[in-house]
Amino acid sequence: MIRERARDHGIIITDHNYDAISTVADNLFVIADGYTNQVLSREDLVRHGYLMAE
Repeated sequence: MIRERARDHGIIITDHNYDAISTVADNLFVIADGYTNQVLSREDLVRHGYLMAE
């Protein structure tokens, strides 16, 4: 349903489950320290404190 609606609409989803959101999102962002940062890789999430390094 999200992919179908996203053809004609902008959709913002907030969630703490990175794996689930990354499968449907075209662009990912994390808000950290008052800034909106684009997430291009898992390492970006680690750098911004969203995930712990493995």
